[in-house]
Amino acid sequence: MMIPSEHRDLFLRGYYGDNITGQNELVLLEGFMLVAIIGYYVFQMENESVHAWMRERMPKLCADYCIPYLSGERIFYIV
Repeated sequence: MMIPSEHRDLFLRGYYGDNITGQNELVLLEGFMLVAIIGYYVFQMENESVHAWMRERMPKLCADYCIPYLSGERIFYIV
């Protein structure tokens, strides 16, 4: 539901392992992966038992993945 309707087919192809080779498609898939990871954190916000875990890992997620992705770097599919 979080993925724009015009990109859902691409997401499903990537999810099921179809060969995706276009650079723009791979960049979008990386963005979808980040959305999924962030969605997990959001889903866990009411679960106080994982707050310490999230506080420890969120800065690393941002530094290692979010900031480079937003700067135009490839983060998962390095070709």
